[in-house]
Amino acid sequence: MKNLHILILAIFFAGAANAKEITYREFLANNQANIAKVSVGMSEAQVKSIMGSDTSKVKNGPLDNPWKIEHLGSSTVYHYLTNKNPPFTPILENQATPVLFKNGKVVGTG
Repeated sequence: MKNLHILILAIFFAGAANAKEITYREFLANNQANIAKVSVGMSEAQVKSIMGSDTSKVKNGPLDNPWKIEHLGSSTVYHYLTNKNPPFTPILENQATPVLFKNGKVVGTG
């Protein structure tokens, strides 16, 4: 059991080490370019690899990739920010491009 905890921590820190903070504009541009590479049938791991783990900051705080994750039974939706929000407004779900997974595989985007 101790080895399992060590492995989980190693994976967590390895992922965190690959993340870098970029500007909000770069964050959106990268997501727009990378979301076009996602296709039906890909695994969650493949999508995460394509989309990357960069972070950014806005006035309301830090942004992660994906921005939001929803679990809906056997489906999961990753929301990736792809559209800029108007100044002085909170980030809304319609500024993100969803990637829908069913049983761990992409079944749709957008």
